[in-house]
Amino acid sequence: APAGVGQDAATAMRIRPIQIGGPTRRKKTYEIINKQFLNSPVPWALLTGKKLARIKQAQRAAERRQRLGIKSARLKKISWPPALEEGVSLLHVEMNPKSDAKWEPTGMDQITWLFRLMSENFGPKVRIIFNNKAGLRALSPTGTWRNNSFEVVDVGTSRLLYSKLQTGQMLMSDPAFVRRWVKMVGEKLSLK
Repeated sequence: APAGVGQDAATAMRIRPIQIGGPTRRKKTYEIINKQFLNSPVPWALLTGKKLARIKQAQRAAERRQRLGIKSARLKKISWPPALEEGVSLLHVEMNPKSDAKWEPTGMDQITWLFRLMSENFGPKVRIIFNNKAGLRALSPTGTWRNNSFEVVDVGTSRLLYSKLQTGQMLMSDPAFVRRWVKMVGEKLSLK
């Protein structure tokens, strides 16, 4: 008999095997005879392996939240703007995660490139977050990321440092422009 939660499922739910289909299609399934177990978390599924582990973990988490007096699974709301550390600038990037054009790199390629660029030039003095829900509600006119966007904003001053929607070109399109832009960002953020 299949194993259930904590005991033999055949005795716990009083199930009996039935056959579905004809002689060429033999499927074995189980019918619940004792209907009082219908309130259990998925009584018709054989609870083994990952399913059983997930159900047990969710039950333990719910009991822990109840014991600690926490009403919801989310422990705390993320506030905007986040707490800023002394000497560290925080940039928020609104970007389209997918690319509309086949020749253009995706938003993830662009954000990876920006992380690398800022790390090489400013080290740990600059941190970057992107497409943060609270940040998008505060900084984007639509409250979500916009198509064909790549907007870099200094969170401390809410100053726009780069806008693909205004310039019409990717930030990484011209190496000379990138050098000027990095120098301008360093001056505006007082990093160098």
